[in-house]
Amino acid sequence: MNTQQLLERLFTIRRSLTGPGVRETIAVINEELGGILSVHEIPSGTKAFDWTVPPEWVFHRARMTHESGRVVFDTDAGDSVLHVVGYSAPKKWTYTMEGYPHPRSPSGIHIGPANNRAAIPYVTAYYQSQSGVCLSREQFDELDPGEYAVWVESELLPNGSLTLAEAVIPGELSAEIVLASYCCHSAGMANNETSGLVVLTELVKWWMEKPRRHTLRVLLAPETIGPLAYLNERRSLLPYLQKHVKAGFTLTCMGGDGNYTVQRGRKPSYASRIAEGVIRPQNVLPWSSRVSDERQWCAPGIDLPWATIMKTHPMDPGYANRYHTSEDNLDYVTAEQLDDSVRRMRHILSAVEDDRQWRSTVLGEPQLGKRGLYPTLSKVGSSRESRERLEVLSWCDGTSALDIAEGAGIPLARVQWTIGELREHGLVEEA
Repeated sequence: MNTQQLLERLFTIRRSLTGPGVRETIAVINEELGGILSVHEIPSGTKAFDWTVPPEWVFHRARMTHESGRVVFDTDAGDSVLHVVGYSAPKKWTYTMEGYPHPRSPSGIHIGPANNRAAIPYVTAYYQSQSGVCLSREQFDELDPGEYAVWVESELLPNGSLTLAEAVIPGELSAEIVLASYCCHSAGMANNETSGLVVLTELVKWWMEKPRRHTLRVLLAPETIGPLAYLNERRSLLPYLQKHVKAGFTLTCMGGDGNYTVQRGRKPSYASRIAEGVIRPQNVLPWSSRVSDERQWCAPGIDLPWATIMKTHPMDPGYANRYHTSEDNLDYVTAEQLDDSVRRMRHILSAVEDDRQWRSTVLGEPQLGKRGLYPTLSKVGSSRESRERLEVLSWCDGTSALDIAEGAGIPLARVQWTIGELREHGLVEEA
């Protein structure tokens, strides 16, 4: 499938924290990747550090009707599954709407934002099941007085499981890059869920096209509980990851029309440094602004070098009133946006691959002129490029390209290009 086809396919799958939607999502991605993913099931009730894997939720259908017979929503008729609070228990109940207009919503009816009246909100109750329904502001304002019947058909399976998938693609080095995304948000949200899965899938396909220096670890799991369950199940792996992971990236909100954002981890890390150096994002957020699974990967005692990469942050103007609603749809996310995110992430991964340590092969400042790297005619402005070459050379004492870029104040891409040029002339070598 191309980017557009994969986006549309994953967008339609009814996901939650657990259940068949997660398995179907992983199966689709695994097929795209040639079956490299290893799928793991963590039983419900399993302790994951301070958390517990919840029962598996299987949603079938839901409907809300007025006493007159008017249907407010019916998921069997194609209405959004977002109308149902995630993890709602199987139940039939009634609401009585009195008076019009309604001064407030009854308990159990959740209404979308006032500044986006068509948006159905995304509401969940993963760890303490609370049945409820979600309506857009438009839908709620159109409700007539009277009695409304709600019917949710679902299952909560105490003997179910949480599903996650992993792949390790060996490279020349034991040093690892980790790519992660989550697969738990419901069908009908494109940027905050589907986009990260699409970009990750396309990146892994690209990575496997040729041999690589670094080992790539790929992880798909539900948000928050997924990384915790993964690390809990594989406690013996944590010291290895702490020693060998060079950079980990969570990919989320990779579409939309916002500006790229790098969310830093709890401590300064190579992951955020290389991402910031390559894509030079407009927004770089501190740990206090954490929004995603960097919370788990950077938690005390885990402390992996991590960053979350987003094209459109949840609080970006133009997206904030769509975030976690039905308006985060395929009208907002395009294949072209996702292809741009894939391209940016390729640059980041390539930069990690190429970020080696370099040293000068000559003592003292080399004579660039005899190598055609310095102008033979001296005038104002003629030596700018040459001075940049000399600046890069001045740092080549076993220093990495990223450290040179930060120390010299030169964009990383230019540093790497300059190092390639200097290497061609025998002026630097890998340390």
